[in-house]
Amino acid sequence: MISNTLFDGLFKSKRFLELFNKKNILQLGKTFIIGVAAAGCDFSIYHFLYKYMNLSAILSSGASQIVGFWVSFLLNKFWTFKIKEDFLKQLSSYTILFIFNLLFSTLALYLFVDIMHKDKDLTKIFTMGIIFIWNFVVYKKLIYKVKGVRNE
Repeated sequence: MISNTLFDGLFKSKRFLELFNKKNILQLGKTFIIGVAAAGCDFSIYHFLYKYMNLSAILSSGASQIVGFWVSFLLNKFWTFKIKEDFLKQLSSYTILFIFNLLFSTLALYLFVDIMHKDKDLTKIFTMGIIFIWNFVVYKKLIYKVKGVRNE
């Protein structure tokens, strides 16, 4: 009985309703689709460059990550958040977030896999999930925020 009351209160709270409104859910879904598309581009280009163009794994990965970066940045900017202004400011903020994510994921894999000997695949998936969630919040609240408009 207590848990039902707790959940009823949570689901009816103003903050919950603002967070999970139709616009936010749609943007979250689009961000997820773009993440999958960017990862698909990244992996496909990596595979093509490495296997068919005989580039090294490092060069192939670097080139493919750059393409994935641009796919994600441009689709989120113009499709998910529909922002046309502040291109360079958003690009620089997005780049900083990208570098932070790279450092965080590398550190997480090092700590959990190399030091604590946890499963590498589960660690990677968990890390990707955390990054996805905070990326969406940072995109919405900072990178693609329109001046004078409250992003809920």
